[in-house]
Amino acid sequence: MIRDLLSSPTSGLALLYHDIVPRKETDTSGFVTDGSWRYKLAPEMFDRHLSVIADSAFEPALITDKPPNRPVYLTFDDGGQTAMEAARRLEAYGYRGHFFIVLDRVGEDGFLDWNQIHTLDQRGHCIGSHTMTHANLLKTNTQRRQQELTESKAAIAAELGQCQSLSIPLGAYNEEVFKAVYEAGYEYIFTSEPVRIPQDHLNQRLGRWNIWYDTDPDELAAILRASPPIVLQTVVRWYGVKFVKQLLGYNRFIRIRDIISFQ
Repeated sequence: MIRDLLSSPTSGLALLYHDIVPRKETDTSGFVTDGSWRYKLAPEMFDRHLSVIADSAFEPALITDKPPNRPVYLTFDDGGQTAMEAARRLEAYGYRGHFFIVLDRVGEDGFLDWNQIHTLDQRGHCIGSHTMTHANLLKTNTQRRQQELTESKAAIAAELGQCQSLSIPLGAYNEEVFKAVYEAGYEYIFTSEPVRIPQDHLNQRLGRWNIWYDTDPDELAAILRASPPIVLQTVVRWYGVKFVKQLLGYNRFIRIRDIISFQ
């Protein structure tokens, strides 16, 4: 796998953002937990990210587009209210993004409401599901899993006319989860696994490179060009965290992570 990542700097990739919010205001948008600040990027840093992308050989695209030679898919999980600000900054560059909504949170404080979601859709952004409740799909039973997937898809489709994509919450998936997602009718599955994306990505899983609160422009540039040190660091960290989650269980891992500030 690492060999494939290092040998394909011209393939596509997807970036995983959450909230675009000032450092001192991370509790105003999206989920608020002891560790949620780690996933929230300051607006000025996001602008620098967009500048790096604009200066690169990569072209931001939507999954519904014909893929350019080097696509980069810009995705935003959770449906926090700062999605509107993220969209405004994307549009200043002529870009569009993918926004994944937790349906039970729509209209709550800190989250998008349906008017805002309609606005994003009308402005050309792609709206997808992040399940009904941000559920751990590995821990739910078969019936609950299908409800999380099908009801969220149906709610978005009822409002916007379609819902083709899903972002799986919490990095919690296996082949059984993927099977359930496809059976629910989704065409595109976004995960949190840091992989490159082949140009012909139809009906494939799209792994993403997570953006942390301290991911600076140099690190982003290294991700784009598949710099060996950043690839090795990211992949080893991702698989290491995955192993620890499986060993400890997700909830225990989160408690320990927040105590020792582990990413």
